[in-house]
Amino acid sequence: MAGSLAVVTDSVVLVALQSGIHAFDLRTSTLTYLVDPEPDRPDTRLNDGKVDRNGQFVFGSMGIKERTRGLGSLYRFNGEGKLEQLEEDIIVSNGPAFSPDGRTFYFTDGRRRILAYDYDPDGALSNKRVFFDTGALNTASDGCTVDAEGNVWAALIASGEILCVDPDGRLKLRLKMPISLPSSVNFGGDRLAALFVTSIRNSGNRTNGHPLSGHVFALEGLDAIGLAEPRYVTRGCPELDALI
Repeated sequence: MAGSLAVVTDSVVLVALQSGIHAFDLRTSTLTYLVDPEPDRPDTRLNDGKVDRNGQFVFGSMGIKERTRGLGSLYRFNGEGKLEQLEEDIIVSNGPAFSPDGRTFYFTDGRRRILAYDYDPDGALSNKRVFFDTGALNTASDGCTVDAEGNVWAALIASGEILCVDPDGRLKLRLKMPISLPSSVNFGGDRLAALFVTSIRNSGNRTNGHPLSGHVFALEGLDAIGLAEPRYVTRGCPELDALI
């Protein structure tokens, strides 16, 4: 099960799997193992991830079945192919996203809240705070993204909605979806003006029988423009350099 991916080149991507980070060659459909942050944890798998503004892959893990305690962690895979742990005690790693200037990191740890951190691409996370309390709306956020104005857009998986929050943490918009389990959002299309929304039919933990569950939706006319997601930049990772 692929939790997330990071584009390296037009023909090579990084994929976060239960068995770790691999390079996937789109030309040959082959996987090359790179690193497994949790080799002794068969009860966890890797989940959501994004590339930071400096070209590093930030991703997290989660309990495959356990949802009452934090088995997962948050990691960063840098350009040299080195892995570092940024956070622990995570129930489900969702999001993540970065502000337009890359200095604020948004993340959901499975506790019905969107967190914000001060982000240093070369150092530890700091100034952890609750950016938006989705539990107060009786819902929970899954994947999220940031538009060009710094607004945070998130899929609300418990209530079947899309949420938009301004950079100061104030609610701007709630949009009802036709399905109950939207799972992530990202801007695309012409001028990055459409918000694409993925949804869950059967994740292995959550299921929904609606005929549109599992589909990808495109929301247009939102008066918002997205940001192009950065590519992962290799700076001497030998396994990747051999592929590209």
